[in-house]
Amino acid sequence: MSGAEPRLNRDQTAATPAARDLGFAQLMAAGAKADAFPSVDPAGAGAAVRDAVTALWPRLTPAAVADVLVAAAAAIVSQDRAAADTNILDGWGDCGVARGMLNVTWLQTVGKRPGHPLEPEAVASRWAADPARDAAVLTGTCVLLALAHQRYPGTEYDDE
Repeated sequence: MSGAEPRLNRDQTAATPAARDLGFAQLMAAGAKADAFPSVDPAGAGAAVRDAVTALWPRLTPAAVADVLVAAAAAIVSQDRAAADTNILDGWGDCGVARGMLNVTWLQTVGKRPGHPLEPEAVASRWAADPARDAAVLTGTCVLLALAHQRYPGTEYDDE
């Protein structure tokens, strides 16, 4: 790869419901690579997820990415790992997309912004649709996927 960040597929003929569903499934499978690591950090699990997602990125539609941003943030928040005062993103660098998705999802979950125009779906769709944000959305998607798929101490895994 040339070092330039890949771009999402913005071809409107590719924006079918099937492409959206396939892209969602492929991204979630890429995120599951984090499960192979005993802890989630940018160098280990984060790098594995980023490699997998980056390879898929040019084939993905903004709608599929938006769906994954919402699902991954919801998974993290549902496990009480993204309250406004936690440091879940420490070590991941400046990741405004991940932080923003976690914040709006947490606020919606605790009922602080019901019906607010900045609901997670609206935020994710707006960010994924903006070509100028492709690099930030790629980074945020990778971080959220890695964190959403991380292992927890004491959890049993059937494949071990």
